Amino acid sequence: MRNHSPNYRKSLYYVFLLVIASSVPFFSLAQAGQLTWQTSKQAAMSLAAQQGKLVLLLAGRSACSYTTYMQYTVCELTSPPILSTIEQNYIPWYDDVDTSDEWRTYASGLGTFYLPLICVIDPADSDNYLDRSTGIQDINAFYARLQSHIQEEEPTSPEDDSTNEQAIIPAIPLLLL
Repeated sequence: MRNHSPNYRKSLYYVFLLVIASSVPFFSLAQAGQLTWQTSKQAAMSLAAQQGKLVLLLAGRSACSYTTYMQYTVCELTSPPILSTIEQNYIPWYDDVDTSDEWRTYASGLGTFYLPLICVIDPADSDNYLDRSTGIQDINAFYARLQSHIQEEEPTSPEDDSTNEQAIIPAIPLLLL
């Protein structure tokens, strides 16, 4: 057995501490913006109706890596701003496929599919989905999908929108002689 110098053992000790410290998930302690997922259809639809939001359903299981990736990684992203898009426009609803049947309405006609089942639902028509997908979603495509359901507020009167004048002027064809 080799006898190592005190400096070598000290260096080895610091390397060991660095490896251990780097494996601690500090990021999880700093995530103040984590989503609050509703766990029942009734709660999600009620909150969405009260707040004028849509419902984002994610149906899966905690042991499924695809489900946990979408729920805790993709939905929590700040770039692109998926987290803030969900917080401002959606009520997130997580439905565990092993303990609940509330998700089955939205899986109708799919047959066998990959988890998670992801649906955008209007609480005014809570038995139908606006769109649905299954499995892992591309981050940019998922963000675009969330954005596509957000309706821009329309001006309440012509005075509120300076571009409205252009919209009411009839188009005049340009004739080239």
